[in-house]
Amino acid sequence: MAKKEERNNKEEKKGGSLLVLILLVVQVITLAAVGGLFYMVLKRPAVAVVPGDTAVKGKAREAGKTAVMVNLKPFVVNLADEGGRRYLKASIDLEVGSKGVASEIDKNLPAIRNAIIMILSSKSFADIFDRAGKDRLREEIKYALNSKLTKGEVRQVYFTEFVVQ
Repeated sequence: MAKKEERNNKEEKKGGSLLVLILLVVQVITLAAVGGLFYMVLKRPAVAVVPGDTAVKGKAREAGKTAVMVNLKPFVVNLADEGGRRYLKASIDLEVGSKGVASEIDKNLPAIRNAIIMILSSKSFADIFDRAGKDRLREEIKYALNSKLTKGEVRQVYFTEFVVQ
């Protein structure tokens, strides 16, 4: 009888030590994940604000090149469909090469917004409903804006909101 009790006590000790080992491994994995998250959060780029309609965000691009993001207020336009029943709401961010270009955009904001509004309102739903249409629209906006800028160029046009109703 005494041997049975010793065997049961040994089995209980083995099961308890296995549980402690599993809990330690889970804690180590959790701490590693939290550490990785903090590292990624601390590596985020700084944000600077330029007066007016735009906000400029510095972000590192490939191998030392920097880019500046210019956020424009949302655009709401009627589309060129029959009857004018559809409208487009689009928020656009522009990637430019420097803060000088961003300040040029800010100084010429009425002309920039007008050019974008004229392009957006000239499109029908069929022109912009698929990805290829949106890509063509981005390129058209980029070309039109670059023709107005003298200090640099718009590298990329990003739609951060694009709703057709």
